[in-house]
Amino acid sequence: GLEAGARAFMRQRLLTDDGEPAELASAWLSLDVAAGTDLASPDLLSESIRSLLQARKKIRLDHAVEQITARHPSAEEAELLRISPDAPVLSVIVTAYDATGRPIHVNDLVLPGQRHEIRDAYPFT
Repeated sequence: GLEAGARAFMRQRLLTDDGEPAELASAWLSLDVAAGTDLASPDLLSESIRSLLQARKKIRLDHAVEQITARHPSAEEAELLRISPDAPVLSVIVTAYDATGRPIHVNDLVLPGQRHEIRDAYPFT
């Protein structure tokens, strides 16, 4: 929802499982949304980004849209995740919107394909 060339804030974490990189998680927000929160702190957050936005900015997230794509990692992603540049990754982009439909927060998850599987369950009614 930002104009082309607009600046944004990114908070990134590398999650591990038994010492192996398992997920690269990047949270993206516009600078005005991130301002006045603890998101710029290098410390682990004591609450979720969703809770932080609601408590500090009075922003209530209404719904999210998820997009999953299989692709090759960027050079930086391959290095951080300790995988081959031609190894498959799952890219999960989750965009959270407020009730007006304005995009507020984007989570960009990069999952090494050989370390993950996605399973979903849903009713047919």
